Parts: sequence; structure tokens; C-alpha cells
Amino acid sequence: RSRHAPLALMGALMLLALVLLYRKGSGLTFFYDEWNFVMNRRDWSVGTFLEPHNEHLSLVPVAIYKLLFATVGIDAYWPYRILLLTLHLVCVGLLFLLARRRVGGIVAVYASLPVLFLGAAWQDLLWAFQIGYLVSVASGLGMLLALERRSRGADAVACILLAVAVASSSIG
Repeated sequence: RSRHAPLALMGALMLLALVLLYRKGSGLTFFYDEWNFVMNRRDWSVGTFLEPHNEHLSLVPVAIYKLLFATVGIDAYWPYRILLLTLHLVCVGLLFLLARRRVGGIVAVYASLPVLFLGAAWQDLLWAFQIGYLVSVASGLGMLLALERRSRGADAVACILLAVAVASSSIG
């Protein structure tokens, strides 16, 4: 039973963070750099996807934004924020899994808490444009988990995740 307690605690903390961060950003809309994607990346040319944004390769974020533009439009910002928060929770969950294998469950919860609430950088979790960084981080953490499996298939998954990380931002 105690083996599952840290997992349950982490899940509850992640749910709390989701609610708090979503409520904190309610009423927001596209901001600053996002308008570059809205206004200047309208066509479907190769350049639209490969042109760097602030010196970052942003192929994956541009593709995600274009997919969201086509499916939910730009009238509602909440789908963009839900994606951002989901990616954030994926990053925290992957960090928790990596830490749990090394230091145990309860220490992994404590190690994940600063990332879960991001301290002084919490406002980055209000602005959906940060998905590029979060996709890079999630892909990198997933790559590390895949590499621990030490199999040919896991190595292929790690290679794909590395490519996604690099195609999402310079963090990758």
C-alpha cells in the first residue's frame, strides 16, 4: 500500500496544480509571440514550418498551432491553455518517474514539486506559447526513460523523441 501512496500523492498534487494554474490564467488570450504564429504563419509552405522563431526551430509548435487553428479556431484560448497544462503535467509526471527509480517515491514527490509549481516562473504556465519548451522537455525526459530500457525498439523511440525535442525549441 505504501508503494502506491507517493503515486497517489503526486496525482493529487498534479490535479491541484492543474486547477490552480487554469484558474489563474482564465480570461487570457493570445499574447505577444503567439501573434507571430497567428498572423505570419498562415500558409502551408516548408518555410512556414522551418523558419526559426527567435532563433529557435519551432517546427512542432507551429504544427500544433496550425492544427489548433484548423480545429478550434482562435476565438477560444482555453484549448491552447489546456494543451499547455497537459504538457506541463506530462513533464512533471516523467520527472517523477525518473526520480522514483533513483531515490524512491516520496523523495521523487518532493523533487517534482518545484517543477510542478515552477516557483518564480509560474507565469510561463499561463501563456500557451511555452508549448515549444514543454514539448522539448517532455521529449527529452521520455527519451531518458526509453534509453533506460536498453532495447532496440526503445532506442528507436528515444531517437524519435530526440528529433521531436530538437524540432520544438533550442532547449531540445
